[in-house]
Amino acid sequence: MINIDRLCAEIGFLIPREDMDASKQENVIRKALAILSQEGIFAYLIYLESEGGNIMWDTRKKEIGDDEKSHRLITFYSAKLLNKLNKLNLPGDFFEPEDEKIELLLVGAEDRTNPDPLWNQLTKKLRNELTKSGSILEDIHQIFFVKQILEQMLTYALYRARSLRQG
Repeated sequence: MINIDRLCAEIGFLIPREDMDASKQENVIRKALAILSQEGIFAYLIYLESEGGNIMWDTRKKEIGDDEKSHRLITFYSAKLLNKLNKLNLPGDFFEPEDEKIELLLVGAEDRTNPDPLWNQLTKKLRNELTKSGSILEDIHQIFFVKQILEQMLTYALYRARSLRQG
């Protein structure tokens, strides 16, 4: 049997990063938690996707800031949590090796034609999995369960971000 609270804590603690602005991370987590709590899972995912930014090339690679990185981390770890609980049907290697995936998610690729492959793939797969016929979001009990575990994960992430800001 899986200890869901422990899993939420483990994954939630991975969201805030020591190398990013702790105050910005805390604000993003608070906003995401508020949208999830008040508006629901679809609004939460739309918010995260719309605020995740885009890594692009013009004359040089355009990077994203800590706000966008925080949105991306929350999206990645939300999908990872749901996948671990068998609520999504993403391949297991989608999240592994985690360090390389996070680097690709936050920095992007050196490919001028596809500088943001993981973010594009993640948002598309997450949207498709949650909106397809027979998805977990068609069952009211599953909707409340998913919402509750995502809120729990974000609560732990908020505690971690707060500790980074004070430490």
